[in-house]
Amino acid sequence: MKKLLLILLFLTSLFSKDVSYETNELKIEGLVEKKLVLNMDKLQEINDLRTGSKTITLTKNDTTYEGVLLKEIIDQAKIDVKNRKDLNKVYIMAIASDNYKVLFSWNELFNSKIGDNVLIFLKKNGKLLDKNEGKLALISVEDINENPRHIKWLEKIIVNKID
Repeated sequence: MKKLLLILLFLTSLFSKDVSYETNELKIEGLVEKKLVLNMDKLQEINDLRTGSKTITLTKNDTTYEGVLLKEIIDQAKIDVKNRKDLNKVYIMAIASDNYKVLFSWNELFNSKIGDNVLIFLKKNGKLLDKNEGKLALISVEDINENPRHIKWLEKIIVNKID
């Protein structure tokens, strides 16, 4: 009986989901004039100011995402470059608390329709995100394969430049 109980405890711990990755704020740092630390309320406030109290909603595969465009957040932080040509060397890295990372180029976000479809989302299908996804997440709904640039537990955005 004790062995069975130990096996059950082991299996429960093995298959239980770790929610220690949950994030409550988003940091924007790197090659920016203004480093930002944004919680959910601040992200919603940015969204309200930019869109006249209308939530930005994007849909992919019958799933609706609500939140703030990544490029809107980058605009708030203001990329710090010496000349306009340097923007061609700028990349934006989104990092999750479990250290999953995805990359976007400046041109991809600001000079293509992809930028209008990369969302830091707070709600999915009208509901706040659950602990398995974190309070903040990111998705590029324009991507053909959605999972490579879908980040759960979004924690940090780093703006940098290649040499």
